[in-house]
Amino acid sequence: MVKPLAERFWSKVERRSGNECWPWRASVQRGYGAFRLTDATGRRRQVNAQRVAYVLTWGPIPDGEHILHLCDTPLCCNPRHLVTGTRSENMRQMVERGRRKARPGGAPLGAAVRAAIREELACGVPVRRIAARHEVAPVTVRVIRDRAEVQP
Repeated sequence: MVKPLAERFWSKVERRSGNECWPWRASVQRGYGAFRLTDATGRRRQVNAQRVAYVLTWGPIPDGEHILHLCDTPLCCNPRHLVTGTRSENMRQMVERGRRKARPGGAPLGAAVRAAIREELACGVPVRRIAARHEVAPVTVRVIRDRAEVQP
């Protein structure tokens, strides 16, 4: 018998009292809880645990919004610690709270830096090494690699 989604999800969270963090106790990807589910099209996919916790408690996440942790604990699934916000708000909070370095002025990567990253990728340099060299997140390098970057 297959457990209902909510039951399966919450069984992987250590629910604590009051305003404490509720840590995710299952699979972790890139520092965040990872939960597998079947989407509306019947496709199995992995989603961030905090997004599932938010939806199960508060309802749908508005289009284009991200889930921000008020507690700065990526594995926390306490719905009281989760709010929606923009990507910019999330990045700003990460810099303000010391979880990420800011580029000078928070400026987007210039064309020359993007070209250098593409050249390093073409030479087989690992994504993480490129990211460290240019002080960006590995996902930024992957986005550039996949040519899905947003143009300024």
